[in-house]
Amino acid sequence: MLSANQRSGSSTGCGITGYADNRNTLDYHCYTVASDGSTWTYLRNDSDGTTGWVKDTLLPNNGSGVYCGF
Repeated sequence: MLSANQRSGSSTGCGITGYADNRNTLDYHCYTVASDGSTWTYLRNDSDGTTGWVKDTLLPNNGSGVYCGF
């Protein structure tokens, strides 16, 4: 991953809340499954304090291994 948009929800149609970059420290919380079957991880970018959802295919180790429950 070079850089990915952090979004307010688990869809590319949701607003951008920040950017996750491979130089940032990312704290994965949990993942959810979108209506199209893709998985998205909710994370905190510890480098700048922003939070948001990122599609797992764009994250190292394919994102979180903990299901959010929704």
